[in-house]
Amino acid sequence: MQNYSSQTLSKQKWLFPFLLLTLFAFVTQAQVKISGKVTDEKGNGIAGASVTVKNDNAGTPTNADGSYLLQANLKAGKRTIVFSAVGFRSTEQTITITVSGENTVNAQLTADPLGLDEVVVTGTAAGTT
Repeated sequence: MQNYSSQTLSKQKWLFPFLLLTLFAFVTQAQVKISGKVTDEKGNGIAGASVTVKNDNAGTPTNADGSYLLQANLKAGKRTIVFSAVGFRSTEQTITITVSGENTVNAQLTADPLGLDEVVVTGTAAGTT
């Protein structure tokens, strides 16, 4: 009986630190909501603009009126949000992510008609037999 009790106690010693580390991992990465609107110089919403977190794989497009809602698991701290759309210059804004995770970030993009000349289209032709 003595041997069984010492084995159980030995296993329980490792349980608390494991649970503590697991909880810490969940606290450092929280579900964050970033919302806002992407507009042009006239204040019109830009549909289909990309909203991404720099150096992360989180991103979302804007809807028909330029509004977006980005939900991602991000660590607390400073993050750079990148706004881009075809025909517009990209812009970046830095925000501070908190544990509460509710952020509103609006962006205004300026037209860049010269940026459209960078598109390269490649095609191939296949014969039929």
